[in-house]
Amino acid sequence: MEESEDKLVPIEYKKGKMGEWLNDHVQLCAQALCLEEMLKCRIPLGYIFYFGSARREEVVFTEELRRHTEETIRLAFTLLEKGVLPPPLVGKQTRRTATALPVLHPKCRDCSLEPLCLPREVLALEHVATSS
Repeated sequence: MEESEDKLVPIEYKKGKMGEWLNDHVQLCAQALCLEEMLKCRIPLGYIFYFGSARREEVVFTEELRRHTEETIRLAFTLLEKGVLPPPLVGKQTRRTATALPVLHPKCRDCSLEPLCLPREVLALEHVATSS
């Protein structure tokens, strides 16, 4: 968190490189929404610093990003209430990757939670269950 001209600016630090996924933006926006609620203020933007590429990306908290973040939060609470884990993300199959098993989404490869979520194992177990 930085303070600039009496305004709070949330900053998220990531070990990896900048990716093409929105999840880092959603995480930062969720932090801003929490701060806005606690401090009764409006936070227009924040930054994500990626150590892997030594770049700092500005993230503007647009109405679209705010809506997407709030929908993501609602979905997380719904899954939590139901006691259900979200299914692993599945990537595109190409001729080179065509197998009996679904192809893991590239996003999973870069995720820090992959060792906890175990998407490959979940997909393999689902495949065994449906082919029996």
